[in-house]
Amino acid sequence: MSNKFSVLFFFLIFLSCGRNTADEDQGERSSMKNQPAKAIHPIEFSFVKGEGQFSNQGNLFLARSYENALLSNISFNLPNNFKIPFDKKEKQDLKEKKIVVDFFDENGKKLDVIGGRIPFKTTKKAYRYLNNGKSTHNDYPDSVYLALDIPIYYFYELKTGNHLLKMVMTGISYARGCCSKKEIPFFESAVEFNIEIPPIRKTRFHFKKFSLSKKEFNKEWDVRTERPPDLLWKLNCLNKPVFCAKRKVNSQHFKREVIFDVFHLEKSDVCSIGIYDYDFAIGDDKITLWKGTIRDLIEKKVPLFNTEIVTNFEYTATSFGVINK
Repeated sequence: MSNKFSVLFFFLIFLSCGRNTADEDQGERSSMKNQPAKAIHPIEFSFVKGEGQFSNQGNLFLARSYENALLSNISFNLPNNFKIPFDKKEKQDLKEKKIVVDFFDENGKKLDVIGGRIPFKTTKKAYRYLNNGKSTHNDYPDSVYLALDIPIYYFYELKTGNHLLKMVMTGISYARGCCSKKEIPFFESAVEFNIEIPPIRKTRFHFKKFSLSKKEFNKEWDVRTERPPDLLWKLNCLNKPVFCAKRKVNSQHFKREVIFDVFHLEKSDVCSIGIYDYDFAIGDDKITLWKGTIRDLIEKKVPLFNTEIVTNFEYTATSFGVINK
């Protein structure tokens, strides 16, 4: 089947060491603009469902970046006569809509791709209410847009080699009543494309505990409340968040064991661990940040943090090697 797509402008996100502050994120976004076009390799695709509806009202672009990420831009324009079902009994208040993306392998198995079900949050809210039994307002955004940046190692369920994948895209509107929340689909389309899956590695991270030094703990972390820091820590790999711990309130010591898996391509892949003072109002305050590689975490040749700031950061990182041979 023929396919119709257009290249939409987007920023290529570097899969480099994770950033955690607004200034660092801004600097990284600025550097993306100068990346060469050869860094993007468009992927051919064919429609298997909803071609007419999508081709007339939407645009789709698929590509692979040189950092081994699957990139996609999806946009869809609602038709002029589009009507959203309205439940008079529930008196629904429509808040937002989103695009849901699911991936399936050659055998129809749904893949557990992290980041696949990504909501689109519109900046233009929609409200509909009843006046004498009739809907009096339908101020609904007329388009929806979603940009995906999915590392190839998120497809760890697939064996090394070439695969024919199906990407199913569904546009969903939220209808929220006083006692319920309903999802109303407004389009569904699907495409197939071939993609080469490289060897993917798994490393299991087991975190145990850490403490702040007395000197660091006694700093004036919150001038508003004069309280000790609310500790939390985060692990990023290749500029993607992997884990964020639940905060420990007003504490010098953080002891909450957790075990999780990190998927990656090489032991040389860059990662970072940050320790923060939680602040919901203005963003977390960075206490200290370690940057290195997966290999550094596994081999533990040097301490991760300056002992004048953090003491007894206890963890293990166990390599399982390539898991998709």
